[in-house]
Amino acid sequence: MKRVDLALLCAYGVTRVPFLYVDGAPDWDQQHIATGVLDAIRRHTWFAGTHLYGPTFSAGYHALLFAFAPVIRAHPFAIFPMTSVLGLFGRG
Repeated sequence: MKRVDLALLCAYGVTRVPFLYVDGAPDWDQQHIATGVLDAIRRHTWFAGTHLYGPTFSAGYHALLFAFAPVIRAHPFAIFPMTSVLGLFGRG
């Protein structure tokens, strides 16, 4: 990795990491995604869940959260920091 790339990566992290949400969703989209994923995990409906938000354009996002289903099922509020961390990589 080039020195410039590393510096940009560090600058990005410094501006994003302090603002991770751990107590709830920061916006309506993440709240809707979290609610849909929690419901799909609880009902074991996965991608057929009736409350999923945007599964056609963000299937990978949902799949990654479904991969953590045992953790989310045991600790439902863990979904908020998980979606927040995923948001670090999904936004520019």
